[in-house]
Order: sequence, then C-alpha cells, then structure tokens
Amino acid sequence: MTVKEQLESILCSPDGEFVFEKWWSEGDKKVLREVFSKLEEMEKDTERLDFLQSLNDKEIYTGKCELRMSTTGRGWRLHETETFSGKACRLVRTAIDNFMKGE
Repeated sequence: MTVKEQLESILCSPDGEFVFEKWWSEGDKKVLREVFSKLEEMEKDTERLDFLQSLNDKEIYTGKCELRMSTTGRGWRLHETETFSGKACRLVRTAIDNFMKGE
C-alpha cells in the first residue's frame, strides 16, 4: 500500500471525502489535497527512477551510469558510460545524488 493509500484509508471515507471534513477549515483541506498531489508525483518519480535503473541493470554497455555536464557544452548527460571521469556507478539514484553534491 502506498503512503497516499495509507493516508486515504485513515483520513477519507470510502467515497473519497475527508472523514473529519466538517471540523476542518478550508485551509486544512487545501493543504491535505496538496499533500496527496505531491505524494502522487513522488510515486510517479519513483516509477521513473525505477525504470531508468532497470535499463541500467540490463548492462547493455557497462551497467555503470553517470550524470554530468557535457564535455562539449551542450547541456547535461545521464548515461551508461565507461567511467571516463571515474564517477560512474551502478545505481541511477547514486549518479544523480553525486551530481547534486557536486562530486
């Protein structure tokens, strides 16, 4: 069960309405709707990253990936590579984290 589904099971009736709706302000309801929306986006992001990881796991080339700026100045690259910079790793999330940290 996803986090969103868990929250809905606690906070919502079977018809999707907030259980304690009559006691909540419109501001509270708005915040909860925004939280649910963010949780849905996070789940989609997880699916996207899992998909990229599944591609890397196939080891079509090396099974190592890297996120870096292009050496020709044409943007950024997330790609399976032969560890030219020595920063390539097996996990897509780690490659992204390393780039975010400036490594």
